[in-house]
Amino acid sequence: MKEKQTFSDLRVDARIVEALNEQEITEPTEIQAGAIPRAFEGKDVIGRSKTGSGKTLAFGIPIIQELLDKNGKGVRAIILSPTRELAKQIEDELILIAKKSTVQTALIYGGVAYEPQFEAVKTADIIIGTPGRIIDHIERGTIQLEEIEFFVLDEADRMLDMGFIQDIKKILEKTPVHKQNFFFSATMPMEARELAESFMHEPVRVNATDIYVNNAQLEEYYIDTLKLTKADTLRYLIEKEKPKLAIVFTNTRLFADAVTKYLQKHNIRAEALHGGFAQNKREKIIESFAAKDIHILIATDVAARGLDIEGVTHVFNFEVPGDEQDYTHRIGRTARAGNKGVAITLLEPEEHRDFSRIEGDSLRNIKKYPDNYFAKKEYLLERRNNTHPRNNKRPQRRRNT
Repeated sequence: MKEKQTFSDLRVDARIVEALNEQEITEPTEIQAGAIPRAFEGKDVIGRSKTGSGKTLAFGIPIIQELLDKNGKGVRAIILSPTRELAKQIEDELILIAKKSTVQTALIYGGVAYEPQFEAVKTADIIIGTPGRIIDHIERGTIQLEEIEFFVLDEADRMLDMGFIQDIKKILEKTPVHKQNFFFSATMPMEARELAESFMHEPVRVNATDIYVNNAQLEEYYIDTLKLTKADTLRYLIEKEKPKLAIVFTNTRLFADAVTKYLQKHNIRAEALHGGFAQNKREKIIESFAAKDIHILIATDVAARGLDIEGVTHVFNFEVPGDEQDYTHRIGRTARAGNKGVAITLLEPEEHRDFSRIEGDSLRNIKKYPDNYFAKKEYLLERRNNTHPRNNKRPQRRRNT
């Protein structure tokens, strides 16, 4: 049997390995094992990987290792992220693996005062931030990028979806031509490929298929429903399961908005999250969800990519995802950090075939939900007779005679 690979096998510095071990991170993931050695060779890297694959360490370890003995000489690396929530997650991970060194980071995003950021930048080796606020700092002269050795574009497809391409190009223009570039994206649409080709130098490509999900802590179910009763079934599950925090996934913005309105109508604290909202609104919604001011988040896949909120107990798939990786991405929002989680997919009759394919591709054993009132004949009969829109026509006004 093949021996398990370690970070030492990848020639990672002992100080970083020690910091990783303290976090009980001992084996590189597929994207890390593929990207780190090529990064050590000085290559530009395009990494295609979904959330949960460990891509932050895939670019973070090579950068920190190179800067271990260069810190204090000004900003040497810049990492762009689409939202401050994701930028904060990246910084948290880098701080943990740099704890045995004196490498410093600065977190730069909008919506907060400039002064603390001015001070953080003065001693930073690595800047992590959102494009808009970083451009503000560049224009103010508080961030200089002439000595940058590493440029990272994380969640590239999501950034392009959010309309950041001109901001990204503006930042790139301020960086040296000869630098090492890392480009990470879950998908690779034409616009993303064209952007990568515009600034990268003979990049190597690393594709990761593994996405970490703690199966031991996760309960997975499907529940049968009908188009007529799907929203009712979701409400039933929320009331029965009583999630502390839950994410409901839809495939489209239209359904995200419709499901949100339905739940709000029934006094369930829910908000939609999708690419149709401005960035600052999305960030406020995420902050409210993380603070548990909102208990139910109805999100599309693009909007929720990279979302790592502590305490999510349930994931509901209101619509069947496109493929096995999308399914794994969704259910990976729960059962994290050793906590238990529940994932339930609502299936209309015509959705069973696609879901069976996902179940087979993922080699998962997804059980039927044990109790389903809304699929029982008495409910369906009651719904058809009493609450179907055809049976709830407004009474006609009588004419005065």
